[in-house]
Amino acid sequence: MEQIEKISAYLEREEIEKAQSLIKKNGKALMPEALFYQGEIWRMKGFFERACVFYMKYISSAKSKSDKKNAYLKMAACKRALGLKKESLYWCRKALALYPKDEEALLETAMTYRLSGLWDRARGIFLRLKKAYLAEKDYAGVSYILWALGGLERSRGELESSKRLFMNSLKFARLAKDRSLEVYALFGLGGVCRIKGELENSLSYYRKASSLSGRNDTFAAAYSFCGAANALRQLGDLDEAEKLYEKSRILYRALQDKPDLGFVYWGKGEIKRKKGKLKEAFSDFKTASKLFSAGFEKRGEILSALSSAKTLYAMGRKAQADKVYFSAVESAKKEGLKTYLEDYT
Repeated sequence: MEQIEKISAYLEREEIEKAQSLIKKNGKALMPEALFYQGEIWRMKGFFERACVFYMKYISSAKSKSDKKNAYLKMAACKRALGLKKESLYWCRKALALYPKDEEALLETAMTYRLSGLWDRARGIFLRLKKAYLAEKDYAGVSYILWALGGLERSRGELESSKRLFMNSLKFARLAKDRSLEVYALFGLGGVCRIKGELENSLSYYRKASSLSGRNDTFAAAYSFCGAANALRQLGDLDEAEKLYEKSRILYRALQDKPDLGFVYWGKGEIKRKKGKLKEAFSDFKTASKLFSAGFEKRGEILSALSSAKTLYAMGRKAQADKVYFSAVESAKKEGLKTYLEDYT
């Protein structure tokens, strides 16, 4: 048990290499818990499909209801990160079947509702949990809830509210001295500031996030590169943006993260469109759309369609451009997204 506690402590401090080394030396003696922590290491690195393999192995040999619940929720989180809403909800429900009032299970369920566009359901759970976390002085929990609410408000087009929530999330992350939550709050601020046209602020937030994230966090590195590239593209520094998109593309491809890889191709397409390379741009938008569709990322699909419409119009294919554009707007309205009103030039 002492070795398991050490591994857990290392991962809490994000000392992934130390945890890996301890598992490698003592793996057989630490079974089945070693399987769970292998899953944790891959999840923390952003390799969600690999993490699921270890969680599944652990579930079959977990010793208690509590252990099973924890593994179910990790599976749910990974499936959600991969855009697999139904599978994420399946694992949430298995956890809730064991512990109907469990806060972690309710939180993960709310996150899946948010991903699915069931915003009222998600918000109701978030607000109840926020009240509970504040009463418990669980500042990390409050930070996470505020971050989740910030993302929800951004999707609804409530940008000022979103920005305030991300700022408060950052404040509580710092109170909790939780570097990962601080990074994600900075990511949220980078994104909402970019939509608002506060591009220098956006770039600054992404760079701060990059400097804070650990070198083992592949997902955070990829996200930072992509976010900074988006801001640089909108600032007009197309060549530097293109370099960062390529760095992000390599990492997201290694992670097999289809939705986020879609955003990279969309950004690369926008650069080519600005440079007048219309056929290449249209090809990138088609690739992005396929990745978004495979990753169940409706916002990305709409973005790709809007960009494709602009490209088609520039190519002189005006009737087709109209059809693609208005179809995208209708899809956005149906999903309750404000993407079609956002400016990504």
